[in-house]
Amino acid sequence: MMKKLTSTVLALFSFRTLSFAQVPVANFNPNDSMDIFSLSLEDLMNVKVTTASKFAQNASKVAATMMVITEDQINARGYQTLLDVMRDLPDFKVEENSSGQFNQITIRGIAGQDKFVIMLDGVRLSSPTNDMMPVFVNYPINLAKQIEVVYGPASALYGADAVSGIINIISKKADEDKNTTFKASSIAGNYNYTSSSLYINQKIKDDFNVTLSGQYLYDQQADLSKIYKNNPETNFDNSVYNNGYLQTDLKDSKGMNIPMKTPQPSYTTPAKGYNIYGSIRFRDFSFSAISTYTQNSSALGYKTRDALYNKDAFLGRTVNMLNMQHNKKVDNFTFTSLLMGSKYFTDPNSNYQNLYVGLNKGYKYDVGSMLKAEEQINWELNEKLTIIGGATAEMFNSIPKGGDLESPVDQSTSISGVYLGSRSVNNPDGIQAQLYNLAYTNMGTYLQAQYNPINDLSITLGGRYDKNSRFGSTVNPRASVVYSVSRKTTLKLLYNQAFLAPSPFIAYQHYGSFTPKDTLGTTIYTSSFWHLPNPKLKPIQSKNIELSVRQFIGNNFSVSVSSYITFLSDLVIRAGDVNNLYNGHFLGNKIGFIETFINQGKQTNYGGNIILNHSALFGKLKLNSYASVSYVNGTTDLNFNNQNRKVEIENVSPIIVRVGADVYFNKFSGSVRLINVGKQRINLFEDPTNPNARQTLDGYTMLNLSLKYKVYKATSVFVNVENALNLKYYNIASELNPNSPEVLRGAPQSPIRIAGGLQLSF
Repeated sequence: MMKKLTSTVLALFSFRTLSFAQVPVANFNPNDSMDIFSLSLEDLMNVKVTTASKFAQNASKVAATMMVITEDQINARGYQTLLDVMRDLPDFKVEENSSGQFNQITIRGIAGQDKFVIMLDGVRLSSPTNDMMPVFVNYPINLAKQIEVVYGPASALYGADAVSGIINIISKKADEDKNTTFKASSIAGNYNYTSSSLYINQKIKDDFNVTLSGQYLYDQQADLSKIYKNNPETNFDNSVYNNGYLQTDLKDSKGMNIPMKTPQPSYTTPAKGYNIYGSIRFRDFSFSAISTYTQNSSALGYKTRDALYNKDAFLGRTVNMLNMQHNKKVDNFTFTSLLMGSKYFTDPNSNYQNLYVGLNKGYKYDVGSMLKAEEQINWELNEKLTIIGGATAEMFNSIPKGGDLESPVDQSTSISGVYLGSRSVNNPDGIQAQLYNLAYTNMGTYLQAQYNPINDLSITLGGRYDKNSRFGSTVNPRASVVYSVSRKTTLKLLYNQAFLAPSPFIAYQHYGSFTPKDTLGTTIYTSSFWHLPNPKLKPIQSKNIELSVRQFIGNNFSVSVSSYITFLSDLVIRAGDVNNLYNGHFLGNKIGFIETFINQGKQTNYGGNIILNHSALFGKLKLNSYASVSYVNGTTDLNFNNQNRKVEIENVSPIIVRVGADVYFNKFSGSVRLINVGKQRINLFEDPTNPNARQTLDGYTMLNLSLKYKVYKATSVFVNVENALNLKYYNIASELNPNSPEVLRGAPQSPIRIAGGLQLSF
C-alpha cells in the first residue's frame, strides 16, 4: 500500500510539473497584489533566515538543512498552533494523546520535546531547565512572520539540548507603510473547540513601535471511550464507567477488584492554553515579555480502567519570559547584547489519578528558572569572510518534579509537601517529601567563520565550549561546505555535534509510593517500587553527517534530496540501582525494587527525504504544491542478559509521505494536505526473550483541509477540517513504560474536527 501511494504521489507530481512548466509566474499582476503572486518559487524559497548561522543570509546559502514556513502558508493552511505546523513538516512524527505530556514530537527518529529547542526571535521559549512540555498554543505562531526550522544538532551555536533541531518563531515587525497593524480572529468547532487571537502593532515614530498579541484556545475534545469502546488494541472500554462506578484494577486484601465511584462527568479530557506577548522597539533597543500556559488531561496514555479521564485530573504548565536586546552596527561590526530571564513551573493543582496513587489525587509540582546574559559580535571582514563570536553566562535554579503529594504546594511559602498515603495513626505528619533545590551555572563561548573563496562556494567552521557546574565541560564543533554548482543547483555537506544536558527533571525526578503499617507504637513503611534520582548522569552526545542537494527546474519547480546519519552515545535508559546509589533503601525505608536512569549504550539513526515543490499560475489562480517522502531507520545497543544486542529504534514510522497544495484565487485561499504514516514501530519487542524487531501499530492516512474567503477588504471567513476522512487510528502511546499493564499499546485519536471562524485585519 505504501509503495503504491508513494508511486502515485511521485507520478502525479511529475505530470503536474510537465503541465505547469510553461506557466510564467511574472505575468500575474492582480489588483490586490501579494508577494506570493509576484515572486517565483525560487525567490520564495530563498528568503532571508537567521537561525542557522546567527546572522541574516539567504536560505540557499546557510550551513544547515532548513524549512521555512511563511505567514502566507500559516494563513492559507489555517494553522492555529505550532503543533499544526509540525504535522506537515518532513522528517517530523507527531504523537497525540500520548502520556501526560499531551503530545510527543519525533524528529528524524529522535523522540521528545527535550531534544530540540523552541525559540522566539532567537531567544529560548521552551522550558529554561528543559522540563517536558507539550507543543500547543503556548508557542505563539499568531504573531509569526515566518517559522525557521533547522534540522540536526545545533549546539555549536546554541549550547545544550539542540540535539534534533531548532525551531525559531520570527515575529512580525512594524509595517513601513502603516502606523497601525491590526489582526484578530475567532474560530469555533465541534467538541466545544474555540480559539481566539489578537495582534496589534502601533508605530509611535519611525524608530519606535509597540506590539501586543495574545491567543486563547479551549478544546473539550471527543469522548474517545465511546468512539473506541471495547477495542482490544487499546483497551479503551467505556463500560468501566457504567452506573457511575469505575471498575478498576485495584485489588483488595482478597485479590478482588475494587470499584470506585467516578466523579462526574465520567469521561472528559479538555485541553486549553494561552499566550500573551508584548514588545517595545526603540531605535537599537528592544524589550519583550511573554507568558504562556497549557493544561491537558494527565490520564492520557493509560487504560480507562486504570486512570480517571476527568477534568479534575490535569497537568498545567506556565512559562514566563522577559527579554532585553541591544543591537548596534559600527563599521563592519554588529554588536548584539542580550539579557533575559525565564521561569517555568507546574500548576500546583496538577495531579494524577491513576492506579499508582490508588485513584486518589497525587499532586505534582516543579519549578525552573534561568537568567542569561550574552554578548555576540558579528564581523563582516569583507565580502568573502564573516566571523561571529560570543559568550554566554547562565544561572539556573530548579526544584525538579518529585513524588506524588497529598495536597497542592503553597507557592507563597517555603516549598514543601507530604508523600501521598504516608500518614498513619502513629505518624500523623506522614513522610516529608524529598524536594531537591538545585542551583547551577553554565558558561559558554562560541566562534564561527564563514568563508567564501569564490561566489559559489561557502565554507563554515565553528564550535562552542560550555562548562556546567553540574556535569562538566563539553565541546561541540561544526563544519560545512555549501557549493552552488549553478544558479539552479546547490550541494551541502554538513557535520554538526550537540549534547543533551541531563535536565533536573531527568536526573532528579522520583516517583513511587509507601504503604504504612502501624505496630507497637511505630509505623513501618513498605514499598515495592521507587524510581529515584541519579545526579551523576552525563549528557547524551550527538554527531550528525548530512549530504543534500537542491535542484531547480525552471523558476517554479524544485527537487531536494537529503541523506543523513546520526550517532548518539551515552543514552539515558531505565535500569535497576546498578550503581548502588541507594542500597535498597529510600528515606530509611526498604524498597522492593529501585529504578534509576543511567547512561548506557549507543544509537545510530539514518535516513533521508525527497521533497518536491512546484508553483504555477492559471490566470488569477496561484497554486503552490508539494510532496515529500521521509525515511528513517536505525539501531540501538541494548544490554540483554549481559550481552550487547542491536535492536530496531522505537517511536518511528520508517516511511511517511506528505502531499499538499496551497491555492489562491481572487478572494479565496485554501489548502489540502494529505499525510500517509506507515507502520508505527512501538517500544515493545516481537519476541521479548530475543529482542530485535519491534512490535508495530497500523499506519494511517490523514486528510486536512482549509478554506478562506475575503468577504470585505478587512474581513475574511474561514473553515478548517481535520481528519476529513473521519478515520479511526492510533498514535504511539509514548514515554510510558511499555511493560506496565496499565499503559495503552496505542493512543486513540480524534475523529473528524470541523471549525469555522472570522478574521479581521487592516
